Amino acid sequence: MMNESTFTQYVNERKFEFVRAIEGRKDRIDSYDGESVYFVQKNERQLIATREYVADEDVLVQLVCKAYKKDQFEDVYIREAIDNLYVEFPINEVITSKLEQLSIESQNPETQPFTLTCWFYELLYLVLQQLNDQKKDSLQSRLADTKTYIDQFYNVPLTRVDLAQRAGVNVDYFSRTFKARYEESPMSYLNRVRITHAKSLLLKRNKTIRDIAFDVGFKDEFYFSRQFKRQIGRSPQSYMKRSILSLKVASLHHLVTGHLYALNHLPHSAIMNHSYPLSLKEAGVVEIGQESVDVDKLVTIQPDVVIQKAPMSDAVKTKSELINQIAPVVNLAYEGTWREHFTQIASVVDCDQRAQQWLEHYEHKASSIRDSIKKYVGKETVIVVGIGEVGCCLYGMRNMGAVMYDDLQMEAPERIRKIAHIKEVTLEELMEINADRIILTVYRSHKRLPSQMTIVKHLQQLSQDERWQSLKAVKNKQLYGLYDTKHLYTSYNAYSHNLLLNKLSEFFVT
Repeated sequence: MMNESTFTQYVNERKFEFVRAIEGRKDRIDSYDGESVYFVQKNERQLIATREYVADEDVLVQLVCKAYKKDQFEDVYIREAIDNLYVEFPINEVITSKLEQLSIESQNPETQPFTLTCWFYELLYLVLQQLNDQKKDSLQSRLADTKTYIDQFYNVPLTRVDLAQRAGVNVDYFSRTFKARYEESPMSYLNRVRITHAKSLLLKRNKTIRDIAFDVGFKDEFYFSRQFKRQIGRSPQSYMKRSILSLKVASLHHLVTGHLYALNHLPHSAIMNHSYPLSLKEAGVVEIGQESVDVDKLVTIQPDVVIQKAPMSDAVKTKSELINQIAPVVNLAYEGTWREHFTQIASVVDCDQRAQQWLEHYEHKASSIRDSIKKYVGKETVIVVGIGEVGCCLYGMRNMGAVMYDDLQMEAPERIRKIAHIKEVTLEELMEINADRIILTVYRSHKRLPSQMTIVKHLQQLSQDERWQSLKAVKNKQLYGLYDTKHLYTSYNAYSHNLLLNKLSEFFVT
């Protein structure tokens, strides 16, 4: 492929004195005894190529030019063989327009050859601009790719040479362009990423500083310590032993906040909305967003650690990478159980012993309530139905199901056991399940939390429906309302589950 410099040289070495257009589709290029440049549009691409390259192409537009060496007399024709060279780029509307204009005017006998030559050079100039823009875009793309590579493989041995080779440029040029683009050298960025991940590992306090240094890609623990102190302002040892009371934790999800609540360790800042009704602002917790985090607020706060659910979508992953540059991020694995999340968070805030005591108390309490519920409920099936603005849902084996069906061993219909989180349900499906008891809670349908008035109105409509009235739980008045507290009982965390134990005991025992 003809690169930009080759194409520029090719143009500069010649002057084009005559242009003629050949219109229409052709399966081959007509014979021509001079050196030629062809403009081809095909499959959303534009090509500028020699005859050797386009000989087998289905050409839509051809502009053929006689080429003369500039340092030769005009009456001396010199043909030069240029084999199989071309430049290619996405179709550009300006170039296409100029190409069409040139095609039309080249057939006009009144158009002067000099005018055609000028227009042809204008066309070549536009092509050079396109190639230059494409080159810039390509370099920026490769720099971004290299930066992403550092983010993902920071813990493997990486040198400037390795990174420059990945970007496809020489080492010095790579360092200059990377620093110009990201305002720091590639190795400085690599060290910063490594130190950020080291901070997360130091928060867990389950490894030596030497092991952590190796884990994040440093070969020398002393060099790691120097870099850490240069960036953070304190040694890794000092950072690990900091006062837990001064730890500024940012919670990016209600389940994180609930776990911290159970540990009696309020976050410094958190996502807050009416979906999970806790009196956080009154307790001095700083709001950093309602549905998603406000990154600007997070930058202002400068938390010591951010705790969130592991990101799933690409958009959230991108924001997560940005947050990771502000503070170390602890991700709660999607596959993890609430107990695993709880102990992981406890380790971060140095509450391991408190977490262990809390879990022991919870297990004892759940065992006692389980025995009591069995006496009253026996083998009766129990389901949780969410009421939304539009429609209903069934809650599955996670969230509330983790307490009801796992901890309390209540009977779940077979269909419920196939639902992980929630599933929209029709009245006909509820009739097929026909559970003995139904717990009613809130359903966030269409990304909106229904108001109390909406839920009451929806229930009134259901009560007038013969299908609803035919349900066993409705006939026997075994309906239990949990919709007045939004998602306080449905969130997958220690605090909510402890509240749910109390509420289920209230429903089925007392």
